[in-house]
Amino acid sequence: MKKSFLMSCGKALLIVMTIGMSLAAKAIDDADQTSTESAKILQPNYLSYDRLGVGIKWGTLTGVSAKYWADDFQAVEVTAAFADSNTVVGIDYLWNFRGAVASLSKFNGADNFIPFVGVGLLSSFGTNPSNTRIFNHDTDNFNLAARVPLGIEYLPSSVHLGIFGEIGLGLGFVTTSYTFATADLGARYYF
Repeated sequence: MKKSFLMSCGKALLIVMTIGMSLAAKAIDDADQTSTESAKILQPNYLSYDRLGVGIKWGTLTGVSAKYWADDFQAVEVTAAFADSNTVVGIDYLWNFRGAVASLSKFNGADNFIPFVGVGLLSSFGTNPSNTRIFNHDTDNFNLAARVPLGIEYLPSSVHLGIFGEIGLGLGFVTTSYTFATADLGARYYF
């Protein structure tokens, strides 16, 4: 029964990852078709020197978060956190959907809300040898999991600050198979 539950969760995670990657591919294709001039008009909050943001994240993975924008639509996030007496290190590749909220809403400042989806890896180095709410250590002190973060970030036009919230669905595959979910809020200063 436990194995069939894990397989069902794994299939659900695979479906979410496939949908997220399909949406990201469409966003990247749309971004390629958009000229640089119209992209600057659509995203007034994005400044060329605001590519790296460093800050904190609080929730399931409480710790430090850094996000580097490769371009207007793609970014890499690195997390170092502590959860359930374990040290956690993660990296996520994010697709950001700039202008998505503005196209759905007409309120002033809607273009400052940027939803994102990603795919990444999360590893834990355990000092707590028992199973916890997001890691399955059993007798091992190391776990590796794939994860799919979904969230939204608010980037105000007037300050170099990003405020974000995200949930993540995960599937552990080293040393055993298990599923988990994360939920975090955070803020980063961009420079």
